[in-house]
Amino acid sequence: LEHDPELLRSYILDQKRHPGAPPEDANVVVPVSDFAKPEPSSDDEKKAYESDKTNGGNFSLPLMAQLIKRLVYDPEPGMQAQSCDVLRIMLDPETMEVNEKENFLNIFYKHYIQWLVYPLNFAGKENASLMYPDKPAEEKTAEDVDHMPYKLTLHREKTEEVESQSSFDSRVASLKRSRERRKRLETERVAHHHITELLSFCVQTHGYRIKYFVLRNCIVSKVLKLLHSKDKHLVLDAIRFVRTCVGLKDDFYNRFLVRDDYFQGLFAIFLQNGPRNNLINSSIIEMVEFIRMENIKKLVSYIVEKYGDVLAKVDYVDTYPALKAVYDKNMQGQDKDFNQNNDKQPVKNVKPAGQAFGAYGQLRAHEEDDEYFSESSNKKTEQKNERSGK
Repeated sequence: LEHDPELLRSYILDQKRHPGAPPEDANVVVPVSDFAKPEPSSDDEKKAYESDKTNGGNFSLPLMAQLIKRLVYDPEPGMQAQSCDVLRIMLDPETMEVNEKENFLNIFYKHYIQWLVYPLNFAGKENASLMYPDKPAEEKTAEDVDHMPYKLTLHREKTEEVESQSSFDSRVASLKRSRERRKRLETERVAHHHITELLSFCVQTHGYRIKYFVLRNCIVSKVLKLLHSKDKHLVLDAIRFVRTCVGLKDDFYNRFLVRDDYFQGLFAIFLQNGPRNNLINSSIIEMVEFIRMENIKKLVSYIVEKYGDVLAKVDYVDTYPALKAVYDKNMQGQDKDFNQNNDKQPVKNVKPAGQAFGAYGQLRAHEEDDEYFSESSNKKTEQKNERSGK
């Protein structure tokens, strides 16, 4: 792959069957066995599909779908990381030819990216059964089970036993289920991390395709669900994604962020942390500092006018006073431009008659010309009559 990613992409392009879109309802959970699986097109494929589904295999699963499924569900973090690296290399437009880029990205955005972001529907809910509906979720955590009284006192007389063997086996089974659930939660967290990394990469490199996908599918709001996670690295992933969108200095993303007030979640986390100078607060302050230094006017006005009170409480850095100074300067510049425009006399851009309004304009222009010349001839006739009368 590192030496010839084009070969792998051409193999994916040659595959004719691709999965459809996941359910539009975010509350509908797709079983693991049906994740990114193409619909069978013939009776024989349907029989093989049903047989493979009962055996838990991957019937006719395209290569791209297998990579995404590995990234989402593989219990080994190393395999998830490798799947993420492979997808990143394949999605890098710098290694694509022009025709290959168009065809490959069209297939990816039409059939696969919806499955890549599908796990974000359950981000922040801390419930593994949402992503693993075919496996039971135990209410007790592993820590609760670890502190259960496993004191099995054996006495010579059977009547004095504290616990029966069946009760002991049930507690051991409960412990195993809790540990399995904890492992699934860890798999889910690692998947969310790699998904946000890939989305940030797409925002940086894929131009208009990722723009419209982010807008139509509310991707920013799904990513910002990670702000409610207990894992700090997932909170930082969400902040990093917004920082990537801001870093492009693209008015499309800026209008989108302001319109839906996506900074609300960021500053809510900022307030929860209080005055502590930790990594989360530093990341948010760095983003605000970038907005100030680049003078992204739409975001400067939005932050000062809506969240100025929040930033004003930060006294260990001078970010807000500097941002407020930029805001005031921008407002003074707008007032100055407005006054200058009012002082200037408006200059009308008069087009030649007949060019402004098409055929009707030409006809009206001819009529005005006839009226002008008829008035001139009448004046000349009156002057001659006056002279002859004298």
